[in-house]
Amino acid sequence: MIPGTGRLVAMRAGMALRLLRVGSAAPALRPRCLVAHGRPSGLSFQMTAGRLFSSATPPGPGTVCWGCGTALAPGSHQCGACARINPQLPLTGEPCPFEVLGLATSPPGAAFDVDLRALRSLFLEQQMLMHPDRLAGAGAHLTPAQVEYSERLSKAVTEAHRVLRDPVQRAFALLRAHGHPIDDGTTNVDSELLMLAFMAQETIESGDPDEMNDLAAENDQRTQEDLEHFRASLAANDLEQAQKVALRLRYWQTITNGLREKQDI
Repeated sequence: MIPGTGRLVAMRAGMALRLLRVGSAAPALRPRCLVAHGRPSGLSFQMTAGRLFSSATPPGPGTVCWGCGTALAPGSHQCGACARINPQLPLTGEPCPFEVLGLATSPPGAAFDVDLRALRSLFLEQQMLMHPDRLAGAGAHLTPAQVEYSERLSKAVTEAHRVLRDPVQRAFALLRAHGHPIDDGTTNVDSELLMLAFMAQETIESGDPDEMNDLAAENDQRTQEDLEHFRASLAANDLEQAQKVALRLRYWQTITNGLREKQDI
């Protein structure tokens, strides 16, 4: 062996492992769904101008409307009786994207298969409902606390939509909702995956267009195959196996992000 070669390989392998642990270029949302509940994604909101807030400052998250006392539907941000926005979610840290959009997390197999067009419609619907500028333009009298909450909720809805429209990020969010997060140290690093990451990093660093195109095609195929394996694990209610598959998906997503950065896509 050429002197120093072993040390160089070890250093590069370490770099590849750190790359995998960093994850995507856009940091993955790490939601904390404490309760698996929600409502059908087809539920529509009825917006009543000027009645979404009252002059009173809303209390913290609850199960009844702070305006009229009507019981709130699980996961809904709007009272079905008086149409007021209610602070149901503790919007500190990183709330669960499923919970933010009022979507069920159980059964996990059904929760994972999201209709992207319906998801987009739900996102736009909720943004229209709660955006503070729209509320102010509609004549609603908002207290500072209500303005702050609606702004934070609007941002949370945007982030939830970003996460759930990506199947890999959606897989991570769903597993976390069921107590199987993809965090560093939760699963041992597979030596074969580490070697693939090392080789992929070499290809990305080389900048060769043909090699990177080949790597992109291979990586897309691996991603699609593991998404099917992930679905199968959920269907079998095997969340531990789903967690292992999701770890591989994180590897493939990291490679995809590395290629995109190199190619300025």
